[in-house]
Amino acid sequence: MEETITKPARAKRTKPAEAPAPDLLASAAQETAEPAGDAGAPAVEVADEVVDAASVTTAVDTVKSAVALFDTINAGISAIALAHPKGAVIDCTTKPGLAAAKASLAAWREPRVRLEKARKDAKRPVLELGRTIDKFAGSIEDRLRDGEGYYETLVDTENARLEAERQRVKKIEEDRKAALQTRIDDIRGFAARAVGKPSAEIEDKIKMVVALTIDNKFQERETDAALARAETLETLRSLLASQKQVEAAAAEAEANRIELERLRAEQAQRDAEAEAARKAAQVAEDKQREEARAAQAREDAERAERIKREDEERAQRQRADDEAAAARRAQADREAEEHRQRTTKATNEIAALQQMGVFDPWETRDNMVSALVAVEAFLIDDRFGGLKMVAQLTKDATITKIKAVLAEFDAAAERERLAAAERAEKIAQAEADAKAQEQARSALQRVERAGPALLAALKVALPYVFKEGSMILERAEHYQTCLAAIEAAQGEPA
Repeated sequence: MEETITKPARAKRTKPAEAPAPDLLASAAQETAEPAGDAGAPAVEVADEVVDAASVTTAVDTVKSAVALFDTINAGISAIALAHPKGAVIDCTTKPGLAAAKASLAAWREPRVRLEKARKDAKRPVLELGRTIDKFAGSIEDRLRDGEGYYETLVDTENARLEAERQRVKKIEEDRKAALQTRIDDIRGFAARAVGKPSAEIEDKIKMVVALTIDNKFQERETDAALARAETLETLRSLLASQKQVEAAAAEAEANRIELERLRAEQAQRDAEAEAARKAAQVAEDKQREEARAAQAREDAERAERIKREDEERAQRQRADDEAAAARRAQADREAEEHRQRTTKATNEIAALQQMGVFDPWETRDNMVSALVAVEAFLIDDRFGGLKMVAQLTKDATITKIKAVLAEFDAAAERERLAAAERAEKIAQAEADAKAQEQARSALQRVERAGPALLAALKVALPYVFKEGSMILERAEHYQTCLAAIEAAQGEPA
């Protein structure tokens, strides 16, 4: 049974190389046994086992003997083919024919058996040498991995420290941004806290917001802080106008209520005085009561009608005043809501404009250019109201930012193109060199393999050529064709 090698898991398959000469192996074994280095250098552990140079030499000699036998058998195939051609017609039903067939069988089988035995004898020391080399290389690899592990631990420790430092710096940056956002939220909080407050308190909050200083203490959020301050002032002023209208309407309603109470009091006083006069006249004019009753009744009816008419007129004026006050309040509320909606819409457009300058790492250049064109075409008009200046500043800043990103993107693309061109040139040169070396090696191997067989075939065939003088040209062309076929067959991959 043919022997096989079971390689260790860590061993890598490599292209078979020619066996080194015995003197080189002996030199390598001597160098392994006596490591070079300064006398004062630290001691380094060496392998407990080395490759035996004598065993390698013996193995090489065995392989050479087998290869020589391979060449001898290969050289004799042409002679066997001539003496026992495959196309020969033999009548095996006769004893001479059967004997001739058995002789031809032995002529082909005997060198094949010797070839198989020589192959196994040559392969056995090679397999053993492979196992020895694997074991020796494995022991060296274990020591190398031990040293590698020590320094790998040092590198991993430093990488862990660098990662912890990166996380610490990242946390500091996040806290800083959160603090800036809190300050901006505090500015916007003035408007929320002013809802439903008296106008005097809203005026105080406006003064506080106006007194705020927006400078570089907001760092990269200075524009956001200025925008928050402007929006908050707009909202507070809108709330102040609405609240003043509400307070004016309330004051007017209170004045109307006082006036109505005064009129009612005066009417009550007149009624009391009239009643007193009536009673005095009734006492004084008892005798004329019946005569004056009809006149008094008419006077009472007229007075009641007048009072009723006056009450209705006062009630109508009050309803008109209430409806006017309600209309003024509704108008003020509508104007405040419209102003709030305009401010919110302008704020959203400014935020969207600012967002157009933010790109993901995988964004394409076409998208960046499209964003730049869109920002440059963005119209800043009176729809922004008091935020028009903020919108213009945001547009200019966004254009500047996109142009800077485009410049960096183009520079990175140019660097990548140059690096790719350089890599492609190196790869092409390496492939060309490898191809030339492979062609030269393949040509040399074809010549070495074809040489012995071709020489033997020519030695057998030349006597026949010279003997058959009239056929020399035909034979020469035939052997030239055979040589070409041999070279073509040996040039194909095994």
